[in-house]
Parts: sequence; structure tokens; C-alpha cells
Amino acid sequence: KKYFLLHFVLIQAYWDQRYVCDTCRVGFAKLKNYESHLHGKRHAAARALGDLAATAFQTSHWANDHDAVRCEFNMDYFLRDMPRRSMNGVISPRVTIDSLGKAHRAQLFRYLHDRLAPSSVQAILSVDPKYGRLKELLESVEFFLTVERRILQRKQDSSLQTIEDVATGHGLVAHLLAAQYYPHLQVTSSDIVRRDSWNAWSMAFANAGCPTPQFRLCDAQHIKLTNTTLLVCVHGCDDVNKIILDKAKVANAPWISMPCCLKATNYIDMQTSKGSRSSWTPLTDDMRYIFLCGALARQFDATAVDIIDSRITARSIVLSGGFPPLIRKTSYSSPIQRSGHM
Repeated sequence: KKYFLLHFVLIQAYWDQRYVCDTCRVGFAKLKNYESHLHGKRHAAARALGDLAATAFQTSHWANDHDAVRCEFNMDYFLRDMPRRSMNGVISPRVTIDSLGKAHRAQLFRYLHDRLAPSSVQAILSVDPKYGRLKELLESVEFFLTVERRILQRKQDSSLQTIEDVATGHGLVAHLLAAQYYPHLQVTSSDIVRRDSWNAWSMAFANAGCPTPQFRLCDAQHIKLTNTTLLVCVHGCDDVNKIILDKAKVANAPWISMPCCLKATNYIDMQTSKGSRSSWTPLTDDMRYIFLCGALARQFDATAVDIIDSRITARSIVLSGGFPPLIRKTSYSSPIQRSGHM
């Protein structure tokens, strides 16, 4: 019976998208709807953007003869044949930009072209291949786009002066923010060690003519925040989130965090076992992560929750605080509007 149902679902999926427009990555069950789409404004606009992306692609050193750059980026298509971790289905951290085939590289260029300023794209294309890990790149860009949406929420508020990227790691998020918002916002990144990957990204962005963030060598305890600082943190481990969000709460500073390893004792009071590991036995690792993100959100008055594709990272929840609620959906600017820095 279950095989019959699976067969039925597959047949239904086929007929629902029997006619597919590769340019727009949409499917249609009926030929007349497909033909109507091909003559419509959306398809014409998608073709125009595809032509722009193709022109930019052919002038880059990633250039190849694959037409995938003309197709709208679709994460499902892009990740379909990508090596994954067997335990959670996340992109293997061993996949580098340099190892991608023609089609994947063309699609990745389209992804970057449609979302980032040209100078940032140029920097990413030119980074030392050793540091061009696909997982880190997608993770950083998706987080950057979330930060961008939150900043747009405060566009009428001119009080923000700085962005502080705590536990910056490889630093790509900080460099994307500096490239987009300097000189309107000063970007600083801090960590207990300055990694070679941070230096590699700094060199790539500088060579592309982008402003780069200031690096501060210190731990989270020594970060100083004011209400004019936007605090961001990507996958800060152990006590980092607790420390910096306590500081943000005291300073009344807006914050955006994508938590990673969360200590239960920092966010909940479990009287029976005091947060010992045995108390989490009934929960899977994913359930525990979601539960603790909820506890963190409650403790620090989060005002928004976002999520990036869980195939990019298993720790995919992005929490924000200190921002006004969204009244309507924020749309990204088109690549035509993204002509350079803010």
C-alpha cells in the first residue's frame, strides 16, 4: 500500500509540473498556463536579469559556457546533488567553491549576483580557494540578508552607528556588512584569535575596493555596547550568547544571533537535575536546540525569529531583539539597484 501511495505522489508531482520554465524555476500542469507564462511580464523580467547575470559572469574569472547562470537561483536545484553529511543532511564542510562543477558554479554566481553588491561578489570570487568553503559562504550570506532586513526595519531610525560582530570566526559576515554599510555604520569584529581565514577575506575585500571591518582581539566579556550598536553573532558557542545578550539587554542595544551550542543552565532552571544531560534524554538534538532557542528568545525578549535553510546548517534559527515588528514583508532590492555600497 505504501509503495502505491508513493507511486501516486510521484505521478501527481510530475503532472503538477509537467511543463517547466528553467529560467524562472517554475512548473505548470497545463500547456496553456506554461505558454501564458512565457509571454508574461515575470518571465520577461527574469530573462532580463538572467542576461545581466550572464554578462557579469562571462567577465569574471569563474566564467564558463554553462547557461545555468541565466536561470533563477533555486536552493532545491542547487543542493540536489551536493555532498551532504549523512547524520543530518547538511552540506559537507569539505565542499569548496573551487570543487564545484560548471553548473553549480554558474548557479552560485547567480545567487551572489542577485543578492550582493558587485564589489562583494568580486571579493568572494577572488578569495584564496582554501578558504572558500561553500557551507560557510551560504551560511554567511543568508545571515547577512537577515541582518539587512532588520536594518531596513530601522531605516527611519538614524541612531545606529556601529555593528559589532562578536565571535567573528572567519569574519565573512563582518566583511559583507562593512562592504554594504560603511561609512554609514562602522563595523567591528572581535574574537579571541584572529584566524588566517579572517585575513584571507580581509585581503579579498580590500583588493575588490571594499571597506573592511576593524578587528578587535578580545573575548565576549570585554565587549562594550551602547544603544547605538547593533550586536550580531553567528554560532557563538557555549557561554558567548548569554554573555553578549546580557550586555545588549543592559545597554538596550538591538541584537541578532544565530545560536549554536547552548548551555541549558544559562536559560532554564531545572530543579530536579540542574540541567544535567540526563534530563534531556527524551529529546533529540534538534528538539533540544529548538527548545533552548525558545528559552533564549523568552529570556532576552526576542522580537523576531528567522530561519535559514537547514541543509546549509543544522543550527539555523536566527533570533533578533530590539527591532520594531514587521508590518509588511520586506523585499530585497534587485541587482540593478545594488550598484555598489549603501
